[in-house]
Amino acid sequence: MNNEQASEIDWDGGKVFSEFLACERGPDFSPESLREMIVAFNQLDISENLMWSGGYAAVNESEEGPDGYWENNWTSEESALVAWSEWSSNAEAVEWNEEYKSVMNCSTDEIYRYEGHFHAPEESSLQNWESFVAAELACSYNEGKSFDDLKSNIEEFRQWLVEDQSSDEYSFGAYIPIGEDAADFWWYNWSSDFDSMERGNANWEANGQAIQAKFDATATCTEPTLYKGGQFYMAAES
Repeated sequence: MNNEQASEIDWDGGKVFSEFLACERGPDFSPESLREMIVAFNQLDISENLMWSGGYAAVNESEEGPDGYWENNWTSEESALVAWSEWSSNAEAVEWNEEYKSVMNCSTDEIYRYEGHFHAPEESSLQNWESFVAAELACSYNEGKSFDDLKSNIEEFRQWLVEDQSSDEYSFGAYIPIGEDAADFWWYNWSSDFDSMERGNANWEANGQAIQAKFDATATCTEPTLYKGGQFYMAAES
């Protein structure tokens, strides 16, 4: 595969339906109880349309925001709605939720829904999602700009990643809101740990500013919010 082929993006191939649920730690929360909760979750009858679930804990806790988020990635919005309906009537799922809500309670009253785009080059992307760190940026399009401009930025960024000689694994995602939201899109950077993220940021500062300028022309983004995260569930490869 040459670099030109590697930079081509299948915009449908990397697209999923994503949900974020706000979560609060309960009185029984601990790393051990959370692991027990996730092991029990994986033993439930989980929808075949759930592709991945993971959790995010804010590094700098805020009194205004939740303690963290639970993310679900689905094959489609329709399949997610069906799965939630089945979940609510599943006795084992209801029992699991009751048993572990004192560990972590995630609200289903307001679920943040997105069209998630994940197009990091396979050869350089993060491989182990059991433990990761993330930087989240809320972005608003500049006047006259739209998702078409962001797609162009992503295509050039992906090509830059293909040609980059950094040895650190890195993935990125763009979440486009479905319905009202505080941002036009949310941008996520994922690294294996904060040392890796720092090396990647230094590399970008030194070598990626031409593309950064194009991103800046498209949208204005907040300073990043940092999270520690981990995988809760991954569907078996078919």
